[in-house]
Amino acid sequence: MRTFFVIFIALLVNICLVRAQFGSFGSSDARTMGMGNTGNASANDVYSIGKNPSLLDNSDSNKSYLKIIFPNISSQVFTTSISLDEVDYFFGGPTSRNLTYDEKNRLYGYFAKENGIYNYYIEVNPITIAYKPDSTFGSVAFSVSDVVSGNFVIPSSLAQLLLNGNEPSKNYSFDALNFQTWWLREYNLSYSRKLFGSDNGFLKNLSAGISFKLISGFAYTGITNVSSNFYTGDKNVLIGNYDIEAYSSFSNNLAVQYDYDTVHRVYNLNYFSQPSGSGFGLDFGLSAQIGTGIVIGAAITDIGSVKWTGNVAKHASHDSLYINDLFDKAQLDSLTNFVKSESTPVGSYSTSLPTTLRFGISADISNYIQSIPGNLKAAFDYNQGLNKMPSNSILPRFSLGFDWFPLCHSCDKMNPDGISTLTGLTYDQSSHARWAMGIGYVSSFIEVYLSTLDIISLIAPNSTKPHESFAFNLAWKIKG
Repeated sequence: MRTFFVIFIALLVNICLVRAQFGSFGSSDARTMGMGNTGNASANDVYSIGKNPSLLDNSDSNKSYLKIIFPNISSQVFTTSISLDEVDYFFGGPTSRNLTYDEKNRLYGYFAKENGIYNYYIEVNPITIAYKPDSTFGSVAFSVSDVVSGNFVIPSSLAQLLLNGNEPSKNYSFDALNFQTWWLREYNLSYSRKLFGSDNGFLKNLSAGISFKLISGFAYTGITNVSSNFYTGDKNVLIGNYDIEAYSSFSNNLAVQYDYDTVHRVYNLNYFSQPSGSGFGLDFGLSAQIGTGIVIGAAITDIGSVKWTGNVAKHASHDSLYINDLFDKAQLDSLTNFVKSESTPVGSYSTSLPTTLRFGISADISNYIQSIPGNLKAAFDYNQGLNKMPSNSILPRFSLGFDWFPLCHSCDKMNPDGISTLTGLTYDQSSHARWAMGIGYVSSFIEVYLSTLDIISLIAPNSTKPHESFAFNLAWKIKG
């Protein structure tokens, strides 16, 4: 596990400006994050990448535009219980040690109600360019983004066993153990066009969009199978067996050495490092304006996979366990180090992209409540992950967001300007509620946004589960 920490930290340190939204729980641009990661029907032009490509055409406007985002950075790190520093403190050491009474109580408090779950997501988009030459061609966009995301789960039963000992006639299972992380780079080419438009009737317009994604992978590690069964027999003897399998693949520039390696690699991580995997992905989206200022959007994103072919290894651990004295160092080491495995080279290994089904609806509230000063937009999203890849979950995510220009100068319903205040409500993969907040400034030539997905953790870190998140983006309007 310590090796995983070292690799993770190396990735964070070396990616300088490592956008698109990966997965149902992935972060995004600062405007969307400030609205509680709500953007499936409200994120127009450059902000639509990775969410709903049909919104790229800015469906209820015939104006041409050229907009560039440079740069865009977003990150999210949260845990249901235990921080990364504490995980390394208790589990990262090369040898076992005796914990004090206070340390045992501190550790057990993290696992008393649920497993220790840690999630992280960092995305940097060096550049996004969106262009609409006229009302008939449609809109096209190109973006490059790097994503480092993953999660790991430490079973609560492991902490209970270590702290309380093997209690009589009790069964233990470590099947909840999980670890998965990757570093992917996405080259995204998107196109959107209006299919229908009318000033009369209920349906004002209908747009469709598609994104083609070339994926380069630079690192992947994931546990694919955990099967374990332990029980306490006569005289409190702990007996059981476990079966663990995992795969990994790393760029040559990371210089990861497996036990079987005979070739010495030189560490040289940089933005143009050699990929160890490649793949292809697709996004499809539809959006429609109904009535006045109401937009409905639906999309499915990240259909595809990554094939890992560079430095691929399979890690397997199959063993039995017999412990009759938890104070015996050799026996305790066999328990705490049970994730140690034998590695063998593998030709290739494939992983799915974080495929997600998205639906959203947005409305310009100011059109219906005239007493609201400026311009107020509200949006609601439903995101459903279709697999359990990093930043994705089969747990559905709902969110509600608001974008308000209280001092809108022109009060153009399509292109409001001035200071924007953002807020929203959503929850993370551990089902803990998050209150998002952000601020922006929009003019005829620039857009800048700064936001966080959880303002409570920022101003009162001890009142909620540990969560750190922020996003910043700067968009330049060349035309439109």
